[in-house]
Parts: sequence; C-alpha cells; structure tokens
Amino acid sequence: MLAVRDTKSVFQSMDSSRRGFLDVWQLQRALAAGDLNFSLTTVAQMVKMHDADAKGSLNEQEFTALHKFLLNIQDAFQFYDTQRSGVLLQDQLSAAVLRAGFQLQPKAFETVFSTFDPDNRGQLGLDQFIALTIFLEGTRRVFAAFDPEQAGHIALDYNQFVYASAKTR
Repeated sequence: MLAVRDTKSVFQSMDSSRRGFLDVWQLQRALAAGDLNFSLTTVAQMVKMHDADAKGSLNEQEFTALHKFLLNIQDAFQFYDTQRSGVLLQDQLSAAVLRAGFQLQPKAFETVFSTFDPDNRGQLGLDQFIALTIFLEGTRRVFAAFDPEQAGHIALDYNQFVYASAKTR
C-alpha cells in the first residue's frame, strides 16, 4: 500500500543508483516491496504517463506526480472497500472508477472490467484496479490528443486507430 505521503524520502530510497531518476525496473521493485505487483508493461505505462521530459524514467518531480495519482486511486479503492477485504466487486469498482475521475457508460465499463478480470472472479484487487485506471488515463490522454476542441467525439482512420491503440499499451 502507498501509505507514505513524503515523496522525497520515498524517491531517495527507491533511487538506489543515486542517479536522480527511476527507471521501470527500479519502480517495479519498489512497488512490489509495497505489495503492489505489476507487470513491467504496466510499470512502463506508469512511467510513460508521468514522464514529462520523455526520457523513459522519472525524476523526483515526475515521481511525485505518479505518487499523487496512485494515492488518489488507492483512496478511491479504499473508500469502497468497506470490509477491508482488499478486493472490490464489479458494482463497487464501477463506483470507485467514477470516484477516481473516470466516467464510463455501463457497457464500456463492463468491457474494461472483464479485460482486467481475466479469471472471471467478478472482483479486482488494488493492483488490478490501479492497472485498470492507468489504462483509462492512457486512453483519456490519447483521446484528448485527437479531440483538441473537447467535443467528446473523434473520427479516426485505420492508421490513427492503430496509433491510438498502441499508445494505450
């Protein structure tokens, strides 16, 4: 869990090489030490989301932005995990996704939920919920790039669709 709110000391403890930035492997190890186990692909998405200088790593300021995002997602999860079971059922997840700032129509939510619940248990743990919200944030950013007027609708040709899809991975 991400109980620590002092990002400077957290960053310094994670930056074992003392280079002033975290690569995906350092971040993955640090998250795993906090009981958040993510694939390297998901950690790379976290880095890409917050890597403002596009160097493929996170400096302290970028890490602070990621940490804030993760705390927001954790807070949304814990708000609905009233039993403190460490998992949310599908209806709780729908509410937690909304609380985290993502408004989805029911059919879109069901599709995303089933993607992140591959064993069809009907529930997700915190790490799966974080991975789901990282996906949603990535799709929101890609969509916004194609919707500069914020109309809420976009038209894509096939190549643009492939580009947009690749950017959400």
